[in-house]
This record gives sequence, C-alpha cells and structure tokens, in this order.
Amino acid sequence: FKHEATAAGGLNHPNIVQVYSIGEQDGIHFIAQEYVRGGNLRDLMRRRGPLDLMLALHLMKQVAAALQVAGSAGIVHRDIKPENIL
Repeated sequence: FKHEATAAGGLNHPNIVQVYSIGEQDGIHFIAQEYVRGGNLRDLMRRRGPLDLMLALHLMKQVAAALQVAGSAGIVHRDIKPENIL
C-alpha cells in the first residue's frame, strides 16, 4: 500500500489526482488526495446513457494521457473502470 501510494504521489499530470499525504493512524492506512468536484464516468453514463463518439474520444484521450505518464514512471494502474475516472 505504502509503496504504491508513494509512487502514485510522485506523479504530476492534469489528469491524475494529486496525492497530498500518505499515512497510518491507529492501524488504518490512508491516502489524502485532491478533491475532484463532480461525479465519475459511471455516474455520467447512468445520467446520460451511452456517450456520443466525440465525448467518448475526448475522455479516453485524457485517460490515455494519464496512463502514459503513469506507465512512463513504471506504474501500472490495475483498476481502470468508470468509477475511477473522474
């Protein structure tokens, strides 16, 4: 947990949530990260239904850019899903 959180905390990209602090309190590990206003991709798809092509491409371009930065730093995101795309 600490190793992965520390690695993610070293990333700096507009499409990656900023990690501010990593710690442990009373045996519970935590990550304090940037608050991102709004919902996630799953919420958007529930409200609007299937995304039109242009919006889907716009969002996926941002996701791909974030994953490229993470991959270049040796980080593999193992939980890509609409709930994790803000």
